[in-house]
Amino acid sequence: MIATSLKLSSAQRTPSALRLLPARVPKPVGRCPASRTRTVAVSAERNNIKPFNGCNCYYLLTNSKKGYKDGNDLVLRTLDQIKEVGFTVIRAWAYQDDPDPRHGGTLQYKDPTDGQIKYNQDMLDGLTWLLDECQKRGLQLMLCLTNGNPADYGGMRQYVRWSQNLQNQYEGGPDVPNGAFFDDQKAQQLYQNYLVTMINKYKNHPAVHSWDLANEPRCKGDATGNKMNRWIAETAAFVKGLDPVHPLTVGVDGFFGPSSPGQRSCDMTYTITFTATLLLQVVIRT
Repeated sequence: MIATSLKLSSAQRTPSALRLLPARVPKPVGRCPASRTRTVAVSAERNNIKPFNGCNCYYLLTNSKKGYKDGNDLVLRTLDQIKEVGFTVIRAWAYQDDPDPRHGGTLQYKDPTDGQIKYNQDMLDGLTWLLDECQKRGLQLMLCLTNGNPADYGGMRQYVRWSQNLQNQYEGGPDVPNGAFFDDQKAQQLYQNYLVTMINKYKNHPAVHSWDLANEPRCKGDATGNKMNRWIAETAAFVKGLDPVHPLTVGVDGFFGPSSPGQRSCDMTYTITFTATLLLQVVIRT
C-alpha cells in the first residue's frame, strides 16, 4: 500500500489536513463535527485507488483515558458523529508527553527516581480502547506519533528537555527553540525508542490505518530544509523497517519554495524549502 503527499493551495491549506491523495482527488463530502475541518485523503494498493474521507480530531487520546476508566462518553459521541457524516479515517494523536497537569496525564514520562522514560498504562489502555471502539464502527485511525508545533502535548520539544535534563516549561524551565530536536541525536533516539514501542504494540490492530511521523514539524532557521528532509528520510525508513505494511506520511504544514517567490510571505517566519521529490520517494516507500 502506498500514499502520496497532498499539496494544498493557500486557500485550502490547513494544519489538520490529512496529507494523502492519489493522482485525482475526490470531491470532499462534508465537515467533521469534531475538528470543523474538511479533509480528503485516499490510499492506493497495487494501483487500485480506494478513496476515503478523513478528519482530524486531536483530543481523542487524552479523553480516551477518561472514557476507558470513567465512562466519559465524549469520545463515543465524537466517533458516532464522525461515522454519521461519512468519514472513515481519523487523524489522532498517539502521543502526550507534556507533564503539565492541565493535559490530564502523560502517555510517557521521565521517572525522576532513575531517569528512565516509562509508560502510563492507563493511557495505553485508553488508546487500545479507542482503537477497539473505532473498529466497532468501521473507522480507522491515522496515528500521529509526535508533535512539532505548537508546544502543547510535549513532542519534539519534550524529547529535547529529556535529552538535556531541562526543567519543564510549566515549572519555570526554559523554552526549547523550534527546530532544536533536529540537532539533538539523543532526543531523536528517544523518539525512535517510542516508535519501537508504539508501532510494535499497535501495528496489527485492524483499526490502525496509517502512521504520521509528526504533527507540523518545523525547523526554523534552516532555509535549505536539509535538516528536516534528512530526518524525514531517516525516520521514514526506520518506521518502514518496523511496519512495511501501513501507509506512512508526515504532517508538514506545507510551505512555498523558490518556484513561488510571490507566495513565500505566507510561510510565516519558516522559510523552508522542501524537496518534493525526496518527500514522495521516502514517504510512500513500502
